[in-house]
Amino acid sequence: MFTLRGVFLSVVLTVFNVGFTQAAFVDRGNTVLDTDGNFLWLDLNMTSGMSYEDAGATFSSEGWSYATEAQFKAMVDAFFSPRYVGNTLGNMTTSDVDLVNNARDFQSMFGLSGAQALYASSGADVIPQYMTYSYGLYEDSTSTLRYGGAYLQNSTELTGIFKDWSADASRYRTGSNQFFSTFLVKSVSVPEPTGLALVGLGLAGLGFARGKKAS
Repeated sequence: MFTLRGVFLSVVLTVFNVGFTQAAFVDRGNTVLDTDGNFLWLDLNMTSGMSYEDAGATFSSEGWSYATEAQFKAMVDAFFSPRYVGNTLGNMTTSDVDLVNNARDFQSMFGLSGAQALYASSGADVIPQYMTYSYGLYEDSTSTLRYGGAYLQNSTELTGIFKDWSADASRYRTGSNQFFSTFLVKSVSVPEPTGLALVGLGLAGLGFARGKKAS
């Protein structure tokens, strides 16, 4: 009886754990679902080659808006946690294995930016792999255009993660842009995992009922 109850309790706890500790980011093709912020990020490759204003104008009719500085920084912290959070500079270059793997995941989910994304969309069989970039533009609190994201130097297993880069990227507001994409977001509703919760309660009831009958 004790063993049977233990098995059912284990299953129930697993169900609840899966339901309530969802991954913060979910790849949805040309978008990434941010379950912490309840919004979508448009893949960087979708705005490659566009100026900041062109990107906004092109996708505004579909409900997309510019990511705020707070949204961008919260996303970087969440995606690269726990090793990245607490970095006082907000920028780092590292060969830390976990962060390098995080950067690969970031590029896989958010896409490549600028010329590399255009190269990939051209149908080329091989994308240059020495350095790969996933950089996007956003406005800071002073309305100055900045950029951030992650790059990979694959030959040496090195990554650079940039959240507070001080370089002024204002020339890309309207000018031609072959290096940066633009971070765009759209609000969505992320449903609570009530279905899994109900399944868990059902399993719990079944397990205790069988245990009582056996006794």
